[in-house]
Amino acid sequence: MDIKLSKEPFGVMGITGHAGCGHVHSNNGYVQDDSGGLAVILTLLQRAAGLSLRIRRVSPIVGIEGGFEVETEDGGLGRCFARRGVTPQEADLARAIEGESAILTQAVTFKAFGRMYGQGCHEAAVALQTAVANAAMDGAAKKIGPSCRIVDEGVPGNCGKIIGTVLDIAGVPVSVMGLSNATAGGLGPNEDAEGNAYLAGKKDIMTPLRLHRLPTFLVEGKLYSRGLSAPLTENHLFLRASEDDNPVVRQALADAAARLNLPIIVNPKEPKRAQGVLRQAAEKLGESICALGERLKNARTSSERVTALAELAVLVSQDGGGISFMSDDVHAVVAGPGAMPGTSTVISMVAPEKSVAHDVVPLLTPGDVEQYLRLIYAAIPNLVASLPQALDHLNRTCWTKEL
Repeated sequence: MDIKLSKEPFGVMGITGHAGCGHVHSNNGYVQDDSGGLAVILTLLQRAAGLSLRIRRVSPIVGIEGGFEVETEDGGLGRCFARRGVTPQEADLARAIEGESAILTQAVTFKAFGRMYGQGCHEAAVALQTAVANAAMDGAAKKIGPSCRIVDEGVPGNCGKIIGTVLDIAGVPVSVMGLSNATAGGLGPNEDAEGNAYLAGKKDIMTPLRLHRLPTFLVEGKLYSRGLSAPLTENHLFLRASEDDNPVVRQALADAAARLNLPIIVNPKEPKRAQGVLRQAAEKLGESICALGERLKNARTSSERVTALAELAVLVSQDGGGISFMSDDVHAVVAGPGAMPGTSTVISMVAPEKSVAHDVVPLLTPGDVEQYLRLIYAAIPNLVASLPQALDHLNRTCWTKEL
C-alpha cells in the first residue's frame, strides 16, 4: 500500500486511535490491550516518513520521587513520574525494553513488568507505558516536521500527548491522529479525551485537520470479553457502531472484511448513547466497596481481614477501570470509545477465550496491527465511494459543542 506524507491541509476522511495508559480492565468486563489505536497510527506514520520508533534508552529516575524518561532513535523524549517512586529493581526491569519497538506500548510494558494495573495500583508500570507512548509521538513529530503537530492532552491531571497530520494512503488524503490518555503519577486511566471526542487539547489538532467533521475509522484495542470470546477459536476484528454512530462507515469496513475474508464480528446491538450509564455503574461499584469496608470493619481474624482486603484490591485494580476512565457527562455524548456522534465506527479486536486462559491479558502483536491495517486499507476506497452518504449522516447527527 502506497503511504506518504500529504501536501493537503486536511483529509477527506479520518483515522484516529489512542493508547489508554494503564487501562487494562474496562467496562463490560473487558480485559484488554488498550493501545491498538495508537499502534496503528504510529505504524502509518512510520511507513509514510521512514521512522524508526525503536527505543534507544530508558533512563529510570530511582527513588521516592522517581519515574522514567524514554528516548527513541528518532529523537523523541517521553517522561512520566510514578506516584510511589521507582525502586532500583524496577529500574533494572524497565531497561529490558531498550532496543524494542515503541509501537506496542502495552506489550513492551508487560515485557518489563510482567503485568500492569491502573487506578493507582501499579504506577511504575503505567508511568513506563506513558513515557514510551509520549516518546514515540514526540519522535515522530520531530522527524516529520512542521506538517505534523503535537500538543499536550490538555485534560487536568493528565500528561498524555496528541499527534496529528495528513497522509496520502493510496492517493487518498487522510487526516490521522494518535494520542495517549495518561494521568500524571502513572495512576491511569482518565480518558475523557479518548477517540475523536472534541475537547481539551484535541481541539487544537482536530480543528485544522477537520477531524471533528470527517467520517472516521476509530481504532481501539484488543479485548477479551466472556460473551464475545467464548465461541471464538481465533482473533476476530470487531466493528462497533450504534444508531448514534455512522452506519456508512461501518458498511465500508464490513464490505472490506467480506472481500478479504477476514474473521469479523459486526455488533448489531451496540447500545445507543444514554444518560447515567457510567453513573449507575459507579454507584454499584461504590456500594460493593462500602460492603467490603463494613466486612473489614467487623472482621476479627487475620484471615477475614486478608480476604476482605484481597477482594477490595480486585475491585479497585480491575472493576475500577470500568468507571474511572471517563466523566459522566462526556460518556453520555461519546460513550466508551470516545466517539463523537455521527462520525465513526469503532474497530476493535476480540481474542478467543483459550488464548486469554493462557495469557491472562490479551496483548497486541505486530500481526494484529497488520490485520487492522489490511482492513483499513481495503475499506478506504469503499468509504471514498460513499462519502456523500457518510457526510450527510454526519452532518445530520454530529454536534461539536464543548463537552
